[in-house]
Amino acid sequence: MKMIFLLENDYNQFFLTGMRKKVEMQKDLFVHNGIDCKIIIMDEDVYQFSLLAKILKRIPLTNVSPRWKYKNELGLCDWVYFRRPFYMNVHTIFLLSKIKRKNVDTKIIMEIPTFPYDGEYKFIDIPLMIKDRVCRRFIRNYVDRLAVVGSPAYVPNKLWGIDVIHFENGIDVEKIKVKPCEKKDDSINMIAISSMAPWHGYERVIAGLTQYYKNLGKENINIYFIGDGKERRYYEKISSNLYVKDKIHFLGFLTGDDLETAIEKYGDIGLCSFGRYKTKMPHSTDLKSIEYLSHGIPVITGASLDYNGIENFCLEFANDNSIVDINRILIFYHNLVDKYSEEGLAEKVREYAKENCDISKTMKPIIEAIWGNYENG
Repeated sequence: MKMIFLLENDYNQFFLTGMRKKVEMQKDLFVHNGIDCKIIIMDEDVYQFSLLAKILKRIPLTNVSPRWKYKNELGLCDWVYFRRPFYMNVHTIFLLSKIKRKNVDTKIIMEIPTFPYDGEYKFIDIPLMIKDRVCRRFIRNYVDRLAVVGSPAYVPNKLWGIDVIHFENGIDVEKIKVKPCEKKDDSINMIAISSMAPWHGYERVIAGLTQYYKNLGKENINIYFIGDGKERRYYEKISSNLYVKDKIHFLGFLTGDDLETAIEKYGDIGLCSFGRYKTKMPHSTDLKSIEYLSHGIPVITGASLDYNGIENFCLEFANDNSIVDINRILIFYHNLVDKYSEEGLAEKVREYAKENCDISKTMKPIIEAIWGNYENG
């Protein structure tokens, strides 16, 4: 069985290395399950990042950033799997239609990593959202299944007239190193690795830490932000007050050994998203949350994580704009350390991740749908 994993662009060019890493892991899983899978990047033209392209793509009927182009390999495969682009347009529909015309037996799965997602569009992106909304009406003629991150509690069984495969984000846990437990002081360090978008909502945690020290909190708590993005300047500004200016650190964009070193040094607690309410998302689909767990790091979140038993190693706050109570985090963390010890905690969290968040388990519904269709077809 042959599959084309279609990417609209190379995520690495956007510094979305985590996203590209997920795609590579998915591709490896398909291969491991007997599917001959190849990644094709549809648009590698750096023109798509230009100011002109950003303007043109907001004009009706334009085909830029990315350019949807048919490639002959798409007509020679059994399956096409592609992740929902930031927006669909008429040329997306033309491409899907041509795939079906060239080979009526080719099945198409579109992955939707966050749903609902309209709240992710900014005001300037309204023209793109309109294009996407129009195209949703037509994709049922070409897309056979939607693979949507989220359980039936959050995602309907049918979307835009297309049957949904429910699954959760996963990771190849064995490729993630367990964080060593060699504490040299009494600090409690929280780590936040992200692209610093509005839905990360870290202002809630910063406000909570400020309030904690205003109330004469005694524990040595630090937050380390890794990554960059539009919200960074805002986070830096609200972190500059006297109470937390020495407690909140911005390390910038890190990869490879530098990232691993930072996780090992500062990763006592992992911070997930706290602003999903801004995009009207009732739950979190953060890939980073399960990366923390795979490192053996317990997590704090401002929206539900949809994994069985996650509450044992995850503290959930309300999905709104309320201030995060640092004392609750301290109680949660100390209770875990008292129960397992620091070394034992890392092992337990890692064990949980292996049993519940490994990609071989989370993507099982997709693999079963592919082979079930193939065997019955």
